[in-house]
Amino acid sequence: MIDCLREPVSLTILEMLDTLEAGIVNERMSRPKKVSVPIADSISPESLESQIEKCGLSTAEFGAIFSVEPETVREWLAGRNGIPHWVQPALQIYELLGLGARRKILTRPKPVPYPSPPPRTEAPVKPHPFSRLQDL
Repeated sequence: MIDCLREPVSLTILEMLDTLEAGIVNERMSRPKKVSVPIADSISPESLESQIEKCGLSTAEFGAIFSVEPETVREWLAGRNGIPHWVQPALQIYELLGLGARRKILTRPKPVPYPSPPPRTEAPVKPHPFSRLQDL
């Protein structure tokens, strides 16, 4: 057994936080300064169209699933706008889903906004029972 565990250690919360902060600083200092994350090139419009068809989606369904306007999807497919980098991984993840999960995504109901609270009406002011003592 480790000797330091046999004796009770009494540290204040401030001392524990200082120790924790020093450990975090040391950990950050030991990391490399720059980390390069490779970013895949954006896919071509033809590749996007084939992936959408492979998933069995229309452009409107694709737009509804990924919250993109159908007009924007059509512009991507026509090559008028660049295709964002998130599209390819999102489609790859969608392809991994089973048919039941895909169907569930396509048929999910639109979110219903919370109803607005009813208008407040001023309640009649009721006098406190002890307020009548002053009148006596």
